[in-house]
Amino acid sequence: MKNKKKPNEQNGIKEQDFKYLDEENANGITFYEDRTDAIKHKPVYYALIGVLYAVILLLVVGLILKIFFSSATVDGESMDPVLQDGDMVITSHYIFSSPKRYDIVVVTIDRAEGLNYVKRVIGLPGETIQIKDGKVYINGELLEDDTYGSTPILDAGIATEPITLGEKEYFVLGDNRSVSQDSRKEEIGVIARGQIRGKVVFRIGPFKRFGGIK
Repeated sequence: MKNKKKPNEQNGIKEQDFKYLDEENANGITFYEDRTDAIKHKPVYYALIGVLYAVILLLVVGLILKIFFSSATVDGESMDPVLQDGDMVITSHYIFSSPKRYDIVVVTIDRAEGLNYVKRVIGLPGETIQIKDGKVYINGELLEDDTYGSTPILDAGIATEPITLGEKEYFVLGDNRSVSQDSRKEEIGVIARGQIRGKVVFRIGPFKRFGGIK
């Protein structure tokens, strides 16, 4: 092994960058092994580890977002004025809870065609729904706190007669009730729990209407 004297720290190389080999020897010379090449590679190693951690973190965050949230675009005027045609929204999936009355939800009407509607929950499982004289009745009593209809109900549809919802069934209406295609229509009818994709919680576009949804 080649003899080396103690490194000169003024050259930017410190003594701890060398491995001490032999403190005392016959010639009174201290031997060091140059480890600067190995040290130069450490930043590259740490950088690769950092990139790997970042990729894993992004994958985990992406998976969490996919489990708990999704996005949708409003098509049509059935939820005017709260939601308007072209609004892009974020929905929160009902993982640990169930839809509540007046929640705005995204409902799957036809999975094969990817047809989804945005509506407001009015009737809950086990309740009896009827529409009389443009008013909604729950279990025979007027739903007085239903203040979300922006236009009058002109057609009660199948809700002209009382409809009793099953254990996991919901009755939904659009806020623009004179034009909305919703649970009043026979081709749509009551909504099963499995058809509800999630609750609309936030509008991300257009920017001028960016914000939460009430």
